[in-house]
Amino acid sequence: MTPSASLEAVCSVTRYPSSCFSSIASQAGAFNTTDPEMFFKLSLSVAINETSKLSEIPSKLKEKTDDAQVKDALTVCETVF
Repeated sequence: MTPSASLEAVCSVTRYPSSCFSSIASQAGAFNTTDPEMFFKLSLSVAINETSKLSEIPSKLKEKTDDAQVKDALTVCETVF
């Protein structure tokens, strides 16, 4: 089985197969392996990278509102992230 076919097989059992495939395929080394454990590790790397981007969202949203309560709520979100 080729690395691409292996990745497709791994992603086919996920809720969003095409998103899984494109996300993992974007990682260095994704097409140098057929090892499901390596695909799992690459998927964790994708999840960590995408989750870290969440912390930027509250501050961007705070810039777009003048509502004090909304800004306070977004400050809580920043703290949680």
